[in-house]
Amino acid sequence: MIIDVHTHIGVNLKRLFSGLYPPIQAIKDLLIKMDIAGVNYSVSFPFESSLYDDPRDYYENIPTGLMEFPYQIENQVVLDHVKNLGEGRILPFISIDPKRKVREQLTQIKTWVKKYKIYGVKVHTKSTKTKGSELINSPFLKEIRRNNWPMLFHSYMQDVAHPLPILEFALKNSDIRVCVAHMGGGIKDFYDELIITKPKNLFIDLSPFLANCKDLPFDSKTRGYEILDLDYEEPIKALRELIYRFGDYIVFGSDEPFTTYINPIEPSLEHRSTLTEEVDLIKKLSKPEFKMMAETNPKRFLGVKLKL
Repeated sequence: MIIDVHTHIGVNLKRLFSGLYPPIQAIKDLLIKMDIAGVNYSVSFPFESSLYDDPRDYYENIPTGLMEFPYQIENQVVLDHVKNLGEGRILPFISIDPKRKVREQLTQIKTWVKKYKIYGVKVHTKSTKTKGSELINSPFLKEIRRNNWPMLFHSYMQDVAHPLPILEFALKNSDIRVCVAHMGGGIKDFYDELIITKPKNLFIDLSPFLANCKDLPFDSKTRGYEILDLDYEEPIKALRELIYRFGDYIVFGSDEPFTTYINPIEPSLEHRSTLTEEVDLIKKLSKPEFKMMAETNPKRFLGVKLKL
């Protein structure tokens, strides 16, 4: 079984207005990619930005008045499309903005829970301008605990998205399963702290790993971060080393459709990988390693039983 814990469906109008790719992914397109790659289940949630904010401004969050709260329509679309078109294979997470219109979001979430099966919560730290540690005492946690939902946090080489505050959140909320996305940018300080703290409730998705092998060495130099010392030019060697050192934390994630990407900071159209290529890479692992990364750990993170 292969479970992908990190995909997107819906539309991102900030990317559309900025001419950035990809701005969209339909659920049926994701299912086709899954069929080709041999992925059984995918966790999916909205893109990082919401039409709650002006799509003409990529970097600032300026309310449009079109929605009552962030991600109102984006979450509704994900939940409706999964229920009607997901073939039982798409596991929807809802996105939250931890700082704005919290009461309104919580009221709506309680209504959604009665109508839809929701599998977890996504926090895009960069887009919501929220560090992981800022959620330690969040009003959202009561609802998250009530539904036994895991949480997935965007993480990379950005101060607001740094993985150490997410680790702090996980350590302070040890009963909530937490996933650090995008390998936490490979930031060495984070992995050093993992060795010391040994959290039982933390997971790391590598989405998308082939892209990270290309991007992390370059980004670490331009942004001034020290990253894990891995053989990034040989992705399978880098992956095996990660599994050897941190295997209990690692879950498979692709970040579809961001396997092809235009970076808003250094604009260029970059084909980084495909879902099939990401799956083909993890199939080169030993059978126990593959099962741990693609099935056992994702099931532990999600806290659910899934059938082939």
